[in-house]
Amino acid sequence: MALLLAPAIADRVGDDDSEVVAEDLPVGTIAAEDGTPIARVEADDNGSFVEFEQATPLTPDQAYQLWSLDGPQPVSLGVLGTGTEDEVRVALPPSTTMVAISEEPATGSPQPTGAIVGTGTLARA
Repeated sequence: MALLLAPAIADRVGDDDSEVVAEDLPVGTIAAEDGTPIARVEADDNGSFVEFEQATPLTPDQAYQLWSLDGPQPVSLGVLGTGTEDEVRVALPPSTTMVAISEEPATGSPQPTGAIVGTGTLARA
């Protein structure tokens, strides 16, 4: 399922270590129940992406999947890979505020079927 994103307005922040931040897209940390950060949702002038922090690498037949928890049912925001990727681009609607990551089959699932490894609240940058 493809999601359309409104064009992001980007600002440069910082001096020597300039980082592009897309103001219209939400960012935040996804953490395990014990507070351990699993991943971060970030945004730049190219859109949203997920950076894994302390996710346990999965086997090739499994994948992490990102979910929006903003409605009555979870909505898939994309399959993220095995947790060994540096960053994974995702189509994240600007209105997204609650997310979760679950362990799923490598091809993904229409609804969460595996363990929820982390949840997070996102806010606009």
